[in-house]
Amino acid sequence: MRTVTKQHMSLLCAAVLFPLLYGCSGKPADFPQIAPCKVTVKSGGAPVADVEVFFEQEGGDGTLGKFTIKGMTDSSGVAAIQTITQGYSAKGAPIGTFSVYLREEIPYPRGTKSQSEIDDMSDSERETYERQLAKEYQAIPRKVPERFSSPASSGLTITVESGKGGTLEVNVADN
Repeated sequence: MRTVTKQHMSLLCAAVLFPLLYGCSGKPADFPQIAPCKVTVKSGGAPVADVEVFFEQEGGDGTLGKFTIKGMTDSSGVAAIQTITQGYSAKGAPIGTFSVYLREEIPYPRGTKSQSEIDDMSDSERETYERQLAKEYQAIPRKVPERFSSPASSGLTITVESGKGGTLEVNVADN
């Protein structure tokens, strides 16, 4: 029977921890050429924060093959776009023309019940609760009008060029 020494244990720990700490994968061979890209979202001149910005090619689904192209607006309304795939991301967007759409996370109304509480309700109680919740949800003010939440209805496009990148300014007020 072999004895495990401190040296053996150190080598074993290094072999296990190194990939976890530093990652096993680099840039995928099929990762697209990208260029710097940003989108600014404003409403009546004021920046709109915490809005997710997505790029989509014609007929796409928010991805370029296996790559997702998106960013989140900061307090100045600017989203630095990233191209993301499993295990790798890079700042910028692929070269090309894209439809752009915006999504905001709408919080649930205060006092929302848990699923177990809903399950314990009678059918009529559940229907009443769901109608009230829908009414409260619709009353929550939106930063971005609904039409901007789909590439088919947003009317927004951006062209990202090699060496130039891409910039888009969106005013969501009164649209």
